[in-house]
Amino acid sequence: MNICVCGWHGREYDKFYMHLYKANKTHPVTVIAKKRDTYWWETDLRYEVIANDGLEWAAYNYYLENMWNGGDVLFIHDDVTLLPVIQDGETKPVVELFDEISKLPYDQAYLFQGRVDDVANVGHHGRALFVSAGLMEWLKPRGIWYDVHNHGYTGGKKPDGPVRHYNEGTRTFNELMTVAKRDGYNVLNKVYVPALRMGHRGILKDWEELL
Repeated sequence: MNICVCGWHGREYDKFYMHLYKANKTHPVTVIAKKRDTYWWETDLRYEVIANDGLEWAAYNYYLENMWNGGDVLFIHDDVTLLPVIQDGETKPVVELFDEISKLPYDQAYLFQGRVDDVANVGHHGRALFVSAGLMEWLKPRGIWYDVHNHGYTGGKKPDGPVRHYNEGTRTFNELMTVAKRDGYNVLNKVYVPALRMGHRGILKDWEELL
């Protein structure tokens, strides 16, 4: 399984990137960033810089069109925190979390920390999702739909007025998955992964105290 990271935050989440550095040996990591930072180069993570237009969905589409060369993909935003997994009294290596995600029997699944996170994000988001190699092939000529009108704003306002489209990318990707479902792909699944703590944007920040 490959890992594509929407690298919008960079050094602020360096612990997350150190986990990716370890995972990179078995799950090749690519960071699609909005700014240059030698940190990714220093940690041996391949990265590209694009404009912050379309938020994470545009980053994922860039990866699909320019960098994907086969295999399943975990798409993940870098405002995710990876929590320790304790099993039988021992803390498991974080890389094993990616190993488990790579075994998902779906073509596409949204990953949530739990039910509250699921409800807070209305059942879908671009924070973390798994896509099979087969569905990636299906997506290749279609692209990952995203909101080209959103120039990097995630809240309800911007300097010259309201943001009209800031969650449109998530909705349009969901619509794309309904097309894939009609074509026979096993999509629109939900998987709860307690070790993933998601960041939230806009009004969804009010839910964080419940997680």
